[in-house]
Amino acid sequence: TCYCLSGVSQHELAVQPAGTLVAGGAVVAGTTGTINSATLATAAAAGALLGICTRGGVAGVGTGKARFIGV
Repeated sequence: TCYCLSGVSQHELAVQPAGTLVAGGAVVAGTTGTINSATLATAAAAGALLGICTRGGVAGVGTGKARFIGV
């Protein structure tokens, strides 16, 4: 479960083609201005973690976008 926090800026970007992001998951840079999912520990250790997803999304479904809070 992920709760939106008052006064915290959220970013919304397109999900990488064929990608899926779920709320509470780690967000990393995708290809060509998109975002993608990753394992939290791996992304953090590699210095690639952009944030934590607050509203999931699936590429090509609906808006194809997901929201996240940057870290």
